[in-house]
Amino acid sequence: MKKLALSVVLAGIILGGLAAPGKAQFEITVESIENKSWGIGVQVGWPFIGLSIRYWVDELLGVEVNFMPMPSWDGAGKVGRLDLNISARALWRLRNNPWIDFYGTGGLAMTLSLLRGEDAQIRAERSAWLVFGGFGLEIDNLVFLLPFPRMASCAEYGITWNMMDLLDIRLLSGGVCVRYYI
Repeated sequence: MKKLALSVVLAGIILGGLAAPGKAQFEITVESIENKSWGIGVQVGWPFIGLSIRYWVDELLGVEVNFMPMPSWDGAGKVGRLDLNISARALWRLRNNPWIDFYGTGGLAMTLSLLRGEDAQIRAERSAWLVFGGFGLEIDNLVFLLPFPRMASCAEYGITWNMMDLLDIRLLSGGVCVRYYI
């Protein structure tokens, strides 16, 4: 919860500083990334987490796939379970400003648990099947208030619904990411 609050505050400070009227105390010169197509990066937040590969099909539509292995140790110090978080989603660019993109997103995320049994056989169990819908913004060439060419940072938040437990609805889920566009 602290990470979520920190990322929301950081996004608010950045957006507030960029949108403040009058002369700013400092100026950031950022150019938009031309011809965005393939991007690779790291996504931090639930349910989309891990290595992130994004592809913009055209000016309005994009797709993204995320993959993250998360080991879980037992009391003896051995890996007792490996959770694989796999997700895919579609992106719809709502507004394409010169260096800030606003987009809607929707997709599916699945957690697959690989368990090692008493007989050393590995079983796979699906522990979550999530549907996500939300909004995001992506800032070109600006990561942690420092200009980096062809790098983009983003913040995304929305609603998550667990299809394996229909009463599990999270009203605020999402996170932040850093991505390099090839």
